[in-house]
Amino acid sequence: MIAFRVFRNDSEVCLAGVEGLGVLTAIVTLANRDGEFTESGQPEESLDLTIGALHIATQENRRWPTHGLTVGERITIQIEDTEGVMQPTETRIYSDEFKLESTKQNARDLAKKLGWQLIETQNQDAEHVMGGNGG
Repeated sequence: MIAFRVFRNDSEVCLAGVEGLGVLTAIVTLANRDGEFTESGQPEESLDLTIGALHIATQENRRWPTHGLTVGERITIQIEDTEGVMQPTETRIYSDEFKLESTKQNARDLAKKLGWQLIETQNQDAEHVMGGNGG
């Protein structure tokens, strides 16, 4: 399998990969949260390295340790073809039920933000709600 051997400065962070059909990512993110400040009055920022994968067949989301970074650090990704990789530190499978509940919560949050009234009914056919052919 194709894998990412990730280094932070000269230290190896992990060897991450996903077998079969999947998506593998190594992301460096700078987030400046507008309106949030540290105790010293500076804007709150985060600079992080995140390595993750999605195994398509199982819908399994895998994550390796996230690392906080500082200015001046060097991230290197070496692409390898290997038989084995480091085990992820976190694995989750997002079921259809979880996805539906998450979508409902996003709709509630958006309605609240827009000042709309959302009317929820009970006992809805999940197939209909999910856009199926149930009617």
